[in-house]
Amino acid sequence: MAWRAGSRSPLGLLAGLALAIAACGGGDADESIATETLVRIGDASPGDVVALRAAGPSTLEWVHRRDGEIMSLDVADPAAIPEVIAQLSVDSRGRRWGLLSTVVLGDGRRFASWTQGGSGDFENATLVVGEIVDGRPTRAVWNAGRVGATAIGGTLSELDGRIVLGLGLNVGWADDNVTSGALLSLDPDGTPDQEPTILSRGYVDPIAFTIVDDRVWVWDRADGDDTVTPTTVSDDQDDAAVTTLEPGASTTPDDVEHHGRADLADRHELTRSDRIRRSPTAMLALADGRIAVCGTDGDLVVHDVAVDGAALGQGAVVMPCDGAAAELDDGSLIAVVTADGGQSLELLRPADR
Repeated sequence: MAWRAGSRSPLGLLAGLALAIAACGGGDADESIATETLVRIGDASPGDVVALRAAGPSTLEWVHRRDGEIMSLDVADPAAIPEVIAQLSVDSRGRRWGLLSTVVLGDGRRFASWTQGGSGDFENATLVVGEIVDGRPTRAVWNAGRVGATAIGGTLSELDGRIVLGLGLNVGWADDNVTSGALLSLDPDGTPDQEPTILSRGYVDPIAFTIVDDRVWVWDRADGDDTVTPTTVSDDQDDAAVTTLEPGASTTPDDVEHHGRADLADRHELTRSDRIRRSPTAMLALADGRIAVCGTDGDLVVHDVAVDGAALGQGAVVMPCDGAAAELDDGSLIAVVTADGGQSLELLRPADR
């Protein structure tokens, strides 16, 4: 991985100031938002730097999808450089393949999701969830079956000591069992053939979700663009065959984004978005109770939660973001931003929010 760290201030966070102009098309955000550059990753394209997470008061982790690396950086140490803490052999030939996400459970065990090749053929690649020990995968927890090139999901989180996986509609298990994407609960001590618990279904590509206590918030993309239209069958490897829903299953994903509480309903019962094609890439629960959503439209939008706690209110743009985001203990926000020559991790201090 090619990277270059920004110069550090005596306080240990960022001093290399980069002015980012955000298109604030809603809410009360300023016309220009000043962010500071933590790290520039020169070999990264949109969708390569994912699964950003705060792993401690000032420790940041992220995943480089194509390289199969989990990276860590102590942003409070002026001399720190990004460190590889795990390395996986992944199949990254598809547009959304590779190392997709990582989660550390309450007991300290780390798990990840990734795509791996079968016999070397494109058609035989599968999506796997497994445990990571000493920087290497040690055992598979679940095999989700074959994957299409896009809309395969892969985001991981934790709920009640179990692994929660956002599974896209272009994955074998989804096609065989719910004929749509789904949010699934997995036993971390299970075997690759375990039967997951379905939390919510009917999704396209639920990579943008977050869990707060027992509340599961999700913002699902619209069907279309680089996913196949329901009931269409394609031989193109950039698409994957999708069949109509079986009787009693959730409504087929439509061409509108949906968001809300996945622990309360399936996708078709969630709020239809009035913003056209945000194409959400990540969702983040903030310490102040609000929910932030990052999308390929280039914005990190922060939403209040409705009084009933079941829906998101109108949002305001707070900083650029087109990949993933995290919040440090001091309230600073860090987001992945794509610019000329690669991607960067940009920080927004609380005073600038």
